[in-house]
Amino acid sequence: MDLIVTHKLIKEQEGYTVILYLDNQLTEFATEFNKKPENKKIDLNTSVRNYIKEKLPGLKINTVNIMIGSILIASIPLASLGKTDLNQHQNIKEKLQTNVIQSQINTNTPNIYTVKYGDTLYKIAKKFNTSIYDLKTINDLDSDIIYTGQHLTIPAQYDIYSVEPGDTLFEIAAVYNVSVEKLKSINKLNRNIIYVGQNLYVPKLLYYRYTVKTGDTLYIIAKQFDVTIEQIKTINKLSGNIIYKGQTLRIPDFDKDTIVINPVSRLALVNKNNRLTENYAPDNLVVPNIPFPYKEYYPKKLMREDAAYALEQLFNKAEEDGIDLYATSGYRSYSYQEYIFTSKVMERGINIANQTSAKPGESEHQTGLAMDVTSPSVNFRLTQSFGETKEGKWLKANAHKYGFIIRYPVNKEHITGYNYEPWHIRYVGKDVAKYIAENDITLEEYLGEF
Repeated sequence: MDLIVTHKLIKEQEGYTVILYLDNQLTEFATEFNKKPENKKIDLNTSVRNYIKEKLPGLKINTVNIMIGSILIASIPLASLGKTDLNQHQNIKEKLQTNVIQSQINTNTPNIYTVKYGDTLYKIAKKFNTSIYDLKTINDLDSDIIYTGQHLTIPAQYDIYSVEPGDTLFEIAAVYNVSVEKLKSINKLNRNIIYVGQNLYVPKLLYYRYTVKTGDTLYIIAKQFDVTIEQIKTINKLSGNIIYKGQTLRIPDFDKDTIVINPVSRLALVNKNNRLTENYAPDNLVVPNIPFPYKEYYPKKLMREDAAYALEQLFNKAEEDGIDLYATSGYRSYSYQEYIFTSKVMERGINIANQTSAKPGESEHQTGLAMDVTSPSVNFRLTQSFGETKEGKWLKANAHKYGFIIRYPVNKEHITGYNYEPWHIRYVGKDVAKYIAENDITLEEYLGEF
């Protein structure tokens, strides 16, 4: 039996702590432990060393924590793995015997799920607020087929926070924007008492990565992103208020978005309530054969192949009708959208920035199905006045014939969450685009998600 099924890394100032999750079949494991403790001692040592050698080569690992379910059964300095004594493994055996009933109830670790009869990737993704794409990627699946009893790694719902001197549950809860009772429930705590070095599960936060610029202070950054200085300091492990130019800070985003379950769908709804994961990128990106106002290659020229082909047909018809259209910005990666958004936040504050710019993961451009279109009549700018030009009017009247919609129409801001953008078109396919255009509705209204 393979003892170790997955792992998690926690970055420290120098090196890593690695958390190893053992197989969930505790009854079998405990029985074997009772029968042959000496052999199991050797097996566990060997399994840990071999796993680290194979899966984590070259990493500086300080400590190895061994978990079964939510139970920490051992914490071992890496240097001790070759000479761990029998007493330590006897303690592990006793913990297994004591907690076997509880562990059988908690058969799933925070990121291991055992497939049940009737499960599909769609159902599992929805249950754990993740995407089919991420499930297939993290589990190296070539198809959507899964089978009963299969172990799937689930993108972690929680991070692990190690309690430091002076910490209280109240302060930790405040940093992670949850109640003390929620924190106690996650960690199955009956009291408010915690101790230094204790590992607590905390909500997995979304972060913006922000690079400090000249003149920045923690006060300015916290104010612009609408978070507290203490939250920034704790999450970035800052002991003081001093920051320096070029330093990268993680800024928490406490919005509780739903993960887009099937991002490859033409009708994937990406907005302020439904986000793509950081890992998602379309597989079949190409550069459409249409005019751009610049000759150089940039990734923003890319679109998904099906959308690119449809856009070529749209632009060909525009040329036939004497309409001078140019494409300016298609695919954007999560990281590039993050750069755009954080720059606008520092200019205008997060609330104003989010009226005209999407947070990372909330941009349709990451799907590869969207393109910003402009014309020489507005000096190739993206401006609402484009909607009043002959090019903008032609685009609105004809986009649906080729499978595109004006994604953020006028007077629909309360539904889409964004200001009017006559230049932003989104590929949804001809039938859906025709219905949306003829009924003057948005994608949210078509899907019943508003």
